[in-house]
Amino acid sequence: MGSKFKLFSEGNFKIDKTNNVQEEYIEAILHLAPDDLSGYRVCPFADACRKGCLNTAGAAFMQKGKDASRIRRTKMLFEDREGFAVMLFRDIWTLKVQCWHAKKKPLIRLNGTSDLAWETMRLPDRTIMELFPDVQFMDYTKWTYQKRTARETVELPKNYHLTFSLSVANDKAAKEWLAHGVNIAVVFSTAKGAPLPATFWDLPVIDGDTSDVRVNDPHPAVVGLRAKGRAIYDTTGFVRHPRTQKPITDGKFWEPEERAA
Repeated sequence: MGSKFKLFSEGNFKIDKTNNVQEEYIEAILHLAPDDLSGYRVCPFADACRKGCLNTAGAAFMQKGKDASRIRRTKMLFEDREGFAVMLFRDIWTLKVQCWHAKKKPLIRLNGTSDLAWETMRLPDRTIMELFPDVQFMDYTKWTYQKRTARETVELPKNYHLTFSLSVANDKAAKEWLAHGVNIAVVFSTAKGAPLPATFWDLPVIDGDTSDVRVNDPHPAVVGLRAKGRAIYDTTGFVRHPRTQKPITDGKFWEPEERAA
């Protein structure tokens, strides 16, 4: 049987896990080719996270095919906006029907491996949030608060939930988002199955690996994530140490016993 979606990814471990463990939503995710892999820049604030991008998570032998399909989607978004919109609308309606049968609500991540300001993107004359006001959207972002909210003087839609991604040298931006009611996500060197730190910046840490649903998170809080894919053993400073809370720039802090500490 073929995929029921044209653009949304299927077989994503975390999304499947989320849909199995929580009862309120069925989540779907759109994966584009990250950064400028397609020739179009979809991550305007990418920094050291390029090396540890979640685009690299999963089976290595499937990477070539995964990249090719994500590049096709991304080029379609920029080169055939109308055709892309038709496929996206179809996928959303397919998800809504699935939710209706399951008595759940649709939840969509448009920036699975991108960081586009979808609230400003016309498809073709209105944004996707305006076209589907009954659908909840959510994403992670590295945009600064000022640039995200000032762009084209567009306010964030009520049905679009953001979590800020802490990375290298953007602590100030993270604290600004926190001040405006938006939580931050932090990637720790914590090993799979090991507990995340209880606090970060004196804020409670939520285990973001148990579920991908961020819309019900308490605020203020930190969404803790364990390093995956090429982010494991990263020393660019993208990953934080669970005890010192500092960016990891020295490989000695990636020793197995340190990860489990």
